[in-house]
Amino acid sequence: MADTDTVADADTVADADTVVDTVVDTVVDTVADADTVADAATVVDTVVDTVTDTDVVDVDVLDVDGQRRDARSPRRDGGHAPRGVGAARGKVARMKVLLVRHSTAVGPYEAPTDEMRWLSAAGRTRMRTVASMIAAELRPTRIFTSPLARAVQTADLLAEGTGFRGEVEVWPALAAEHGTSAQALAALDQATDGDVVALVTHVPKVAVLAGHLLGREHVPSFHTGTTLAVERAPSGGARLLWHLDPEGMRFIR
Repeated sequence: MADTDTVADADTVADADTVVDTVVDTVVDTVADADTVADAATVVDTVVDTVTDTDVVDVDVLDVDGQRRDARSPRRDGGHAPRGVGAARGKVARMKVLLVRHSTAVGPYEAPTDEMRWLSAAGRTRMRTVASMIAAELRPTRIFTSPLARAVQTADLLAEGTGFRGEVEVWPALAAEHGTSAQALAALDQATDGDVVALVTHVPKVAVLAGHLLGREHVPSFHTGTTLAVERAPSGGARLLWHLDPEGMRFIR
């Protein structure tokens, strides 16, 4: 199998591409010969970690549909590789998910229906601060939100505060009492590896989604505006990057 030095020392993108193709062929052969599924998974994880740790410049990467594109080139959805992905050129991009509870809304007796409850002045101020803190860490490339007014307004403030230039997308299953957790997380299928995807939703669903992604029974408390950043691994697992606590306006890592 080609080692990391071989890839790092490639003189051209074509040379590096040849090495990558060799690695892929080797993985296919090795996995085919693996005695068990666990052995095959170990091989794949090892290769993923090796490629992730390799400092390759201007190497082509594959979209999830198998189409090859240069890591520096514009994405087909009109955006560019998000900060933290393009900056570490040549590394395998991993999707990052921002789980956001909507910010503070007006009381239930101040709006005609629960669905129409809007953000209070304090809620808007809180979310602007939260968004500016998130922007210092990650910048969303896709934003999905519950259709309820307080969530849509939260998503709009998140987009504004992080410099997001795309379209905020309404995802009905992110509503508090509509859709399953699987249907809510299906929004992630609309994104690709390397995207930073924000899901703006409600309690208790946001905690359920966090537990599902992280494989945990207990997750941090979600006050209004609380945000969890999760990194998804190619193997399907995930790890918590940080927890933004809006009560103290601090990151917990």
